[in-house]
Amino acid sequence: MPHVPSFQTVRLARGRHAAPEQGVCTVELASMLAGDRFSDSPRTACAAVAAFVRGYNDAIDDGRRQDLFAIAALLVGSSSSQEATHARMWRLITYARDLRPRRLGLLGPRLSYEDDLVKCESAGRHVAKVARRHPRVHTEALDLLERLLESRGTVLGAPAPVAPNAPPPAPAAV
Repeated sequence: MPHVPSFQTVRLARGRHAAPEQGVCTVELASMLAGDRFSDSPRTACAAVAAFVRGYNDAIDDGRRQDLFAIAALLVGSSSSQEATHARMWRLITYARDLRPRRLGLLGPRLSYEDDLVKCESAGRHVAKVARRHPRVHTEALDLLERLLESRGTVLGAPAPVAPNAPPPAPAAV
């Protein structure tokens, strides 16, 4: 009887795959964990973070790629509002740009959503290239991805939501 890979037995690999038997990338693993159809664009994952992770997954070495298992789990259920997705996208693109601004033609004044996602995937590839030369960048990228995905529907850096019955904040001292 042939072995059918599961999320418990797969090893993360580069590229897009037609079936888990051929390997899985980080985002395809997220689709398996979510119980979605096998895809590198699962419905439950934040489109911006998934785009970045696809590019990053494909550009890093096999050893570092295995560090993305936790990211796959965090991608499950990370789909959110368009505002949160857009904020995550620009946070990832800005992070990549800040690593080496002159090498990236990533930022434009206003682009369409689809163009931005392509740029987000390109940003992931760029961060991976920098991480090859500077190991701390890999750790920083994983930390950033975890923070973005743990924010579950909120915009990173935005004020925390206020409870309905909470007293109003005290006025700032002048």
